[in-house]
Parts: sequence; structure tokens; C-alpha cells
Amino acid sequence: MKRNALFLIRGVVIMAAVMLLITSAELAFDLAGSGLSFSQMIAFNIDDARHFNNALSRNLNQLLAVTFTTVAIAVPLTANMYSLKFLEFFIKDPVNAAVLTLVVFADLNNTWAAYSLSNGFIPALTLYLTFALVILCFSLLFPYLYYIFRFLHPNTLLERLEDEINDNLRQAARQPGKTTHYRRQAAEGIEHIANIAIRSVDRSDRNTAIESAHTLERVAHAYWLVKKQMSHGWFDAEQSLFLGFSLKAVDEICRSHSWVEMKLFSQLRQVMSAAVPKMHDLVSAIAKTLRRLGQIETARHDAALREMA
Repeated sequence: MKRNALFLIRGVVIMAAVMLLITSAELAFDLAGSGLSFSQMIAFNIDDARHFNNALSRNLNQLLAVTFTTVAIAVPLTANMYSLKFLEFFIKDPVNAAVLTLVVFADLNNTWAAYSLSNGFIPALTLYLTFALVILCFSLLFPYLYYIFRFLHPNTLLERLEDEINDNLRQAARQPGKTTHYRRQAAEGIEHIANIAIRSVDRSDRNTAIESAHTLERVAHAYWLVKKQMSHGWFDAEQSLFLGFSLKAVDEICRSHSWVEMKLFSQLRQVMSAAVPKMHDLVSAIAKTLRRLGQIETARHDAALREMA
């Protein structure tokens, strides 16, 4: 998403430069033909100001409608297909928040200019600021739509879930007093990844399903790098994290400090159950994932993990 954000910024700059270049050239030709100076053109009376503000208002209203309609349709639709976690990531994403806030502010500024206009007063600065915001918002439109479509790619969701889980693991190691919160967040993230795989199987989305299995494998690697730094409280997992497991089974995996691995492996087992009759490539990918995890030194030297694998 960092690459997409850079592409967005680059696209906005290019679009704005092209639009300003074209409109400036048109204005220069018109001024040369009319014999008027630039200062005469930018000075307008109250009627000109109202006409100009009305034109800006129509453009901004259409821009606002296009932007929010795209977001309102595409984001919930994708979230419904893969995971509701999409909605949370969308709300927290700074690029989305900045663009939508900018469009709303531009429309509000246009309304304020209309309110300020009167027979004895022309808010020239507000009008020109609104004009600049219109140019900026139109420059944002196509790059932002590209950003949105890249944002809604399922691999983007998997990457963000992986980053969030890894961040929760690091924070749990640094802040032993908040292990309960980070433990639940990490477990929910693992479940979301597995849910994406299962929904991908239902939709015959082979690539996303296999990438989900690989994401769980990378999460296991990341966890084993910080496992030794975890406090004892981290391994006291709640029964609610293992629905369908007996109390005795949960106590056993907590004593053996292997609840995260059990969470990962049990989610992989659920994905495999969904994949067996429909997607043989995913079954093979999961089998290879478990084999690689079982061959790692951490698993080979831990009796509980070796038996689990």
C-alpha cells in the first residue's frame, strides 16, 4: 500500500500539472484575443461571483457523489465477499480519511462562500480557495479510484492482517501488562485469515486461498522469533479462543505454551476441510506448509509442537 500511496501522490501531481497547463494555455489565448489583462479578468462583481460559486458548487456536488458512491458500493461489497475486517482497515487508512475529508471540506468551503456572498461583500479569497480545491479534488479522482481498487484487493487485506498480527505480537512482548488484549487481537487476526481462505474456496478464488495459507505460515515464523520474549501470562489463553475444544485440551496447550500454534494449525485444518472436495491445489499447499513448519528447528526441538505438526 505504500507503493499505491506513492502512485496516488505522483498521479495527483501529474494530473494537476496537466490540467493547470491546459487551462492556463486556454486562458492565455483568450486574454490575448480579448485585449484584457489578467488583473481585469480576476476582478469580478457580485453577479460574476455568484455565477462562479454556483459553477463550483455543481462540480463539487458531482465529485462528492462519485467519490462516496464508489466507496459506499465497492468497500462493503468486497468486505462481504472476504472479511468485514476490510471495513476496519478502510476506516483506519490515512489516505482514505484524508481524501474523503478533503472532498467534504471543499464542499463545505463552497457553501461558506455562498453564505458570505452579499451585495456589499465578495469573499474573493474563499472563492479562489474553493477553485483551488476543485482542481485538487478532480486531480485526485482517478488516482484515488486506482488506490481504492488496489486497496480492495484480497492480498492487500492479507498483508494488513499479517502486519497487524505481527504488531500485536511485538507489543505483547514489550508490554506484558496488556497481553490479554494483544492475545485476543492476534487470535482474531488468525481467524480472519482462515475465513478469507474458506470464502475464497467458496468463490473458487484459488490464488487468494493459497496466499492465505502462506500468510499463516509467515505468521508462525514471525511468532517463533518473539516467542521466547513473551511473558508467562501470554500463554494463559482463554477458553473463548478455542470454541469446540474441551477445557482439558485448552489447559494442556496452555501448559505446553503452544496455544498460538494450535490456533494456527486448527485454522489450517478447517481450511483443508473446506478445500478437500473443491480445491486440490489448496490441500497440497496446506500440506506443504505444515511440512515446512514441522521441519523448522523450533518445532523439531519442542515435543508438543512436533506432535502437533
